[in-house]
Amino acid sequence: MGTTIELKKIKFSTLISLLIPVILFWVVLIVRIPYPVTFPLAIYSFGLFAIILLLYYLSLRLRDNVGVLAGLGLTMLFFASALSYKWTSG
Repeated sequence: MGTTIELKKIKFSTLISLLIPVILFWVVLIVRIPYPVTFPLAIYSFGLFAIILLLYYLSLRLRDNVGVLAGLGLTMLFFASALSYKWTSG
């Protein structure tokens, strides 16, 4: 069967690059970042969009698992901060 995942062939660095963003997500939610810090990330502005787009471009240009780690880390960080804003604002 070619569709099954062979756990013996998964590299440790690949596992770490997938696990660290998930841990970062939960740390941000557990810490409960204050409302004024997460407010700019919860509203739309062109300047913020341009900064985030530049950060994604730079992070995904990195090689191998470092790029995956940076891209997933940014995604989880932005999503968790927006969710933290919703939770702290009521």
